[in-house]
Amino acid sequence: MNRKIILAFFAALIFFAAQAQTKARFVEYASLPEQIMTSLIEAQAEQPYASLESLRAISAKALDSKSLELKDFAKPAKKTMSAPELVSSVREGSLMVCKYKRGFGAYDDFILVGATAVAISDDGLCVTNYHVMQAIVDQGQGMNPQDSLMFVADLNGKTYEIERVLAYNQTADLAVLKVDTNKSKLSAFKLGDDAVVGQHVNTLTHPEGMPFYYSEGVVACNATYDGDQWENRTEITADFGVGSSGGPVFDDYGNLVAIVSSTQGVYAENQQGRDLQMVIKMTIPVSSLKRLLQ
Repeated sequence: MNRKIILAFFAALIFFAAQAQTKARFVEYASLPEQIMTSLIEAQAEQPYASLESLRAISAKALDSKSLELKDFAKPAKKTMSAPELVSSVREGSLMVCKYKRGFGAYDDFILVGATAVAISDDGLCVTNYHVMQAIVDQGQGMNPQDSLMFVADLNGKTYEIERVLAYNQTADLAVLKVDTNKSKLSAFKLGDDAVVGQHVNTLTHPEGMPFYYSEGVVACNATYDGDQWENRTEITADFGVGSSGGPVFDDYGNLVAIVSSTQGVYAENQQGRDLQMVIKMTIPVSSLKRLLQ
């Protein structure tokens, strides 16, 4: 084959690959809860999910601050990716934590996307915040009568039953849970290392009403308190808000380096809660998660 023809052929392949990579994908916010509801109904027709009450009973013996002694995790990736490539690679592993809410006849039952969970193994191991799973783990906490089920869903609306909470640490604001993949495989994050100050980081979370929201920034500060490693926090400038709890913070290789936790406002007149100057975005470093897992 002529050399020029070969070069032209490969140039065309590169062009069309680039076109495919940059093609925009639009998330339909209005229909996504309907897709999740349809998937949930279909899944429950085969095998009903455990109710919140049952899930609490099953998770009563979850390990508090003790390692699960798990060892077999994939080695971190080392290939830098562009932002579009990163989002594409991690989108399926950033799961939505959902609740089935009862309307009690006053209005229709509905699906609420209330937080984020991160897949860390293809067979259903996930991590989110303790405060997201607190109604399940804290046996003394009251339950909202509207809340019927808690489960996770992926970007296509496919639902997965939460089997149980395996381990947690309240101080670290972490909870490790197991979901039933029904013999399919999740797209799991690889565990990286704690990010250093100035390092570029990314998030893909589900702030209220806006699932799969990408943001980027840098590590602004790594803070510790009273020598308690469970209190370690990585503060970042990437944006997130309500509903992002439990979401992934990942490096430019796609490795998980932290978990979204909370925000703290800084005010000029703090006692009155006026004149907001900045918002500190606090996350949990991956070393705390490893302490629970390994």
